[in-house]
Amino acid sequence: MSARIDPSDDLLRVAGSLKSRSGAEGRGIYEISSALAMPSRRRLIGLWRVEEHLIGERPYLEVFIAQQLRGMGLLDGIYAASYDFREFLCIKKVSIDGLLPTEDGDVNYEYRLTIALSWRPGQGRSLVVKPEIGYQMTMLGGKPLACKDLPASGEEQRISWRMEGKDLILEEGDDRRLLRKVLS
Repeated sequence: MSARIDPSDDLLRVAGSLKSRSGAEGRGIYEISSALAMPSRRRLIGLWRVEEHLIGERPYLEVFIAQQLRGMGLLDGIYAASYDFREFLCIKKVSIDGLLPTEDGDVNYEYRLTIALSWRPGQGRSLVVKPEIGYQMTMLGGKPLACKDLPASGEEQRISWRMEGKDLILEEGDDRRLLRKVLS
């Protein structure tokens, strides 16, 4: 049995080697061209569902409730997120639903976030992403509570990625997401 070799792995190593040999460290960006990055890009194209999202050791929903709802609690809380990687654009969607306990009884709580990210393979096993446009909305009892457009930040971010079997792992510091491809 022979191991399948991803040609992009070798290309990424060569790009890193050339960067360090050229003395380009700290003086600009030296990355492989988009034409050579195509095998890596093709692996990511498609719709991925977030199966697990941790901040440190804590589930994302728990962190969201503590930070955004100031610990009020969310009964029957459901977190769902997806990443739809297209050729140069990724649509990230997040939804959080549940019942918010209030003095007048439990109220339906809904949170929605949608962001369009431009993306490209970066140095090593990283993705260079940049928010282009997005919005977030919170609804309480079926009525809009807050809605705002998210302007493009103009700032590129690097996200580490790797494959574990057929699953995609995305990491930014202590933020770790395990994604599974949705078969069409």
